[in-house]
Amino acid sequence: MVSVAWLGRTEDWITYDFPEGYRGAKIARGWRGQKQVWFALKFTGEDSEVNLFADRHVEFDAWRWAELDEAAEMVIPFKRDTYVQVVAAFHRFAAPGAEPDPEPNGPTFA
Repeated sequence: MVSVAWLGRTEDWITYDFPEGYRGAKIARGWRGQKQVWFALKFTGEDSEVNLFADRHVEFDAWRWAELDEAAEMVIPFKRDTYVQVVAAFHRFAAPGAEPDPEPNGPTFA
């Protein structure tokens, strides 16, 4: 997908730990959780550009458009606080006419 415009990123890293008893593949590799920086991008293309199978490491089997405030309720409970933090960080971009943050040095999205 190349039809995106830069909006911003989370200021800090967001972390979460896997819950006790979690049996995902990452636990098998010795991971205790994840540390992430999130990026906000505005999709400027057509829905047909979304291809969940473009990478051999398929993470999702379906997608749909939703309101930003719905995001935290759509994920597995142990990731919910992460999504609450992302929604809070990016809520300003969901408003009509919202201005993007200055683009950092590095790759551009066009």
